[in-house]
Order: sequence, then C-alpha cells, then structure tokens
Amino acid sequence: MGSSVGVVLPLIMGVVGISSLFHRSLPVEALIDLIGIVSVLYPSYVFFAVSHHEFLKRRSALLLEKLPAKKRLRQRYGSARGSYADAALGSF
Repeated sequence: MGSSVGVVLPLIMGVVGISSLFHRSLPVEALIDLIGIVSVLYPSYVFFAVSHHEFLKRRSALLLEKLPAKKRLRQRYGSARGSYADAALGSF
C-alpha cells in the first residue's frame, strides 16, 4: 500500500488539476495552457531523470561500498557462501 501512494497521489492531483483547468476556461484555452505547461516542465524532468540514471549506472559500485546496505544485509542474513545475503547482494 505504501509504495503505491507515491504513484497514485500525483496522478489523482494531476487529474484534479487538469479537470479544474478545463472547467475554469474554454477547452481550447485550457489545451493551450496544458501544452505550455508540458513543454516547459517535461524537458527538464527528462533531463534530470536521464542524468540521474547515468550517474547511478556509472557510480553504483562506489555508492554501494559507501552505503551501509551490504553490512545490514550480511548481519541480517549471515555471511556464509550461498546465503540469502549473497543472493540479495548479487542484484547490486
């Protein structure tokens, strides 16, 4: 439930915002405003999403070494070969 809230709430608020935009003005004006909003906000979102993905792809090993995730997984599941920790860490 908690993981889907971050997806559902922005979608609901977006639908509410777009519907109120269409109710307050003429459909043609609302569509022009909506196109303007998307053309201003979407390219910057795509730029930051792609650059963040590339950053994580290049530096994932270094970041995982600095983060305490491996230590916690090994403490929780043990450090023997073939353990759950090795399986979980294999995806990193």
